[in-house]
Amino acid sequence: MFLRIKGQTIIDVKTSMFSIIEKNIYYLRAYLIFFTALFIFIINTELLDATLFFSAHRTTLGDLFFKWITLLGEAYPFVALTFFFIFKKQRPTALKMAIVGILVLIPIGLLKEFFSYDRPATIIENMGYLPSFHFVKDVEILRGATSFPSGHTAGAFAVWSLLAFQFTRNKTLQLVCLLTAIIVGISRIYLAQHFPQDVLFGSAIGVSTALIIEYLIENIIFVKRNSSSA
Repeated sequence: MFLRIKGQTIIDVKTSMFSIIEKNIYYLRAYLIFFTALFIFIINTELLDATLFFSAHRTTLGDLFFKWITLLGEAYPFVALTFFFIFKKQRPTALKMAIVGILVLIPIGLLKEFFSYDRPATIIENMGYLPSFHFVKDVEILRGATSFPSGHTAGAFAVWSLLAFQFTRNKTLQLVCLLTAIIVGISRIYLAQHFPQDVLFGSAIGVSTALIIEYLIENIIFVKRNSSSA
């Protein structure tokens, strides 16, 4: 399908969102298993159960691991992958990585402002658990009403899902991408920054954003018309 805009640009819609989902059905099915499992966990536990569990079972190795793995939900992978694909002369993919890192911030910011749910540290303090709670050393504990949804989780699922979509034939790599995003989500609970429901909805926002960007950049191609065809 072609659409002409002001006689200068043609938009060639090559395929549908359904086609993108079909190509990545292995990844998306695996994600749905994670989503369903976490949802079942949430409805069968109390709000602070996971947070208190991790507080009581901290290890030096676990603290170190999750303190660093959570960074994969920040800007670092977006920037690194953008420049990597520029270097590989895969500009459409580089554009995807750059845009998804910006676009995912919009729903996260709006929802945090709308719901204004307290973070775990705030609730722990209000409920009197603070003296016996074990925070991870050298990690800034965020407080205030900015818990829902998890921005780190949304960012992780956006970038690693989008990366997985570039390798539809490599199921192993897709699974590694998904596991990376999941571990980032777990790190937000382990570090007492978010609740499981923050992670659940953050992951959904991230995957949805990745699908939208994949559709817009991969399947809507803007072709500049040359003067001879005007």
